[in-house]
Amino acid sequence: MTRTPTRTTSAWSTWLTLPVASGLCFVSFIAVLGIVLATGGVDLFDTTVRTIVVAGRGSALTAVATAVTTLGSFPVLVGAAGLTAAALVLQDRRLDRALFLLGGMAVGAGTVYLVKVAVARPRPATGQLLGSPSSDYSFPSGHTGNGTITWVLVAVLLTVGARAGIRRLAVVAAIVLSASIGFSRVYLGYHWASDVIAGWLLAAAVICLALTVRETMSPHNSEPPHNSDQIPADPGGDRPADDPSPYSPTQLGPNVDPQPPPSAQPQPSAGQASTAGGRPPPQVCGPPAPSRGPGAGRAGSASNPARSTRRT
Repeated sequence: MTRTPTRTTSAWSTWLTLPVASGLCFVSFIAVLGIVLATGGVDLFDTTVRTIVVAGRGSALTAVATAVTTLGSFPVLVGAAGLTAAALVLQDRRLDRALFLLGGMAVGAGTVYLVKVAVARPRPATGQLLGSPSSDYSFPSGHTGNGTITWVLVAVLLTVGARAGIRRLAVVAAIVLSASIGFSRVYLGYHWASDVIAGWLLAAAVICLALTVRETMSPHNSEPPHNSDQIPADPGGDRPADDPSPYSPTQLGPNVDPQPPPSAQPQPSAGQASTAGGRPPPQVCGPPAPSRGPGAGRAGSASNPARSTRRT
C-alpha cells in the first residue's frame, strides 16, 4: 500500500533548513568578527582585495557602481519597504505581512548599528574614495546588511501565492542585487571586503530566522512535520455513515483503495468452511434410494402380474 506524506517539503524546510542556515550564518559572522578584532582592524586579505579593486576601476564601471550603491542607502530602503508594506495591506486587507517586513527591516538595522558602535572599526582612507565620505563606522557594511534584508524580504513577501518559478526568480534577483550592492561598497572605497562579507552573513542569519518565525506562527504550520509512514487517525465526522473504511480516502491518498474492516468482510459458507478444513462436503447425485423392508420383494412381485405369469 502506498501512503502519501502527511507533510510537505515546505514544512521540512521550515523546521530544519532555515534554522540550521540561520545558525551557520551567525556562527560565520562571529568568526569574521573575531578575525577583525584579532588583527587590529585590517589584515592582508582586506588590503589585497582593495588593491585589486582599485586597479580595475573604469569610468563606466564607476557609474554603474554609483547607481547600484544608492539602492542600499537607508532612505531608499525605507521608501521601498514603505511602498511594499502599503501594497501588501491593499492586497490582503491585513497587516501581518506588512508588519513582518517592517519589523524584519528594523531588527536588521538595529543589529547593524549596535555592532558598528561596539566594534568601532575605522573606514578605509579617503584618498581612494569615489564619493562623499561617511561619518559612521565601517564594520559591518550597513548598505550591504540592510539592503540584503530589505530586498530579499520584499521579494519573498510580494510573491506569496505566486507560482514557484516566479518566486524563485524574484528571490534570485534580490540576491543578485544585494551582492551587487556589496561589491559596489568595496569598489567605491567605502568599506573593506571583510565589512561586506560580515554584512552578507548577518543579513542572511536575520532573514532565515525571520522566515522561520513567520512560518512557525502560520496556522497551517503550527506542528512539526510527522513521519510520512504514519497514517493519521480518523478525526471523526469526515466519513460518510455508510463508509466501512476506518480511514477516509483523503487520508490514505489519492491512489489507495480503502480496505473494509474485518467485520465488514463476507463470511464463508458452510461448504466453503468444510473445504477449507481439508474434508470435502458430501456429494449428492440424486434422490436417496427407498428403503427395502422384509416384504419389499413380495410386494414388488404382487404389484407386477406379468412378471408372475412369466415365471409360472
